[in-house]
Amino acid sequence: MTVADIAYSPLHAHITPAQLALLESYATLLTTVAMSAGYIGECSADEVRVRHMFDAILPAIAPESRPTFPLVDTQGLKVFDLGAGAGLPSVPLAILFPEHDFFLIDAQEKRCKFVLDVARELKLTNVRVHHGVVQNFDRPERADIVIFRAFRKILASLELSLFVLPERAKQIAPKILYWRSQAVPFSAEGLKRVDDLGFEIAAFVKFASAEAIVPRGLYTFNHNKPAKKQFPRSWKKISADKLVETES
Repeated sequence: MTVADIAYSPLHAHITPAQLALLESYATLLTTVAMSAGYIGECSADEVRVRHMFDAILPAIAPESRPTFPLVDTQGLKVFDLGAGAGLPSVPLAILFPEHDFFLIDAQEKRCKFVLDVARELKLTNVRVHHGVVQNFDRPERADIVIFRAFRKILASLELSLFVLPERAKQIAPKILYWRSQAVPFSAEGLKRVDDLGFEIAAFVKFASAEAIVPRGLYTFNHNKPAKKQFPRSWKKISADKLVETES
């Protein structure tokens, strides 16, 4: 099976044959290089195409989310993938949206090198890779969009995103996109933490149209006010916070 063989009509409605070919080339590199190196978990070649490739691009093409997906019908956004690993979901999205710049941050140097090799081989000029932890990101670029897939728990992810968001709110609020199968049963304390970090929950969309292929949904958070003064904290404090562990 190739990416183009996945039985989902929006795949061909919104993705060109050239983009499908690039997605397939990336899927092959994930299968032949990344998996053997341990950058993604062991799975079949078909599962790479469904669980990783299709899952990464689903929010951009699904009828439930495409009309409001922030990368559609916009230009020149800076999209940050924190804990990007082997480049999911950022590399597939960079293929679909060459008009935006994608900044991939990961603490493991070998994974960063793999993504750089992928970008070079696929001629993706809109992919930038930063080796290091997000707390130490010291480049001048700031995020318009932050994406999370298989990274940290949701409150930790929101707090870590503060390290790459602009200090002052823009005219259009930066957004956090968080891939998740089910909505989080937030407690009152959890919702207060979301607010204390400066976020509001804009939406949780469940992709019913693709449920038979892969169960997935997408959270969108807007960052519309400054976080309270104690945030963001060090990773040591974030990881020791019981609330971070319980709200998942």
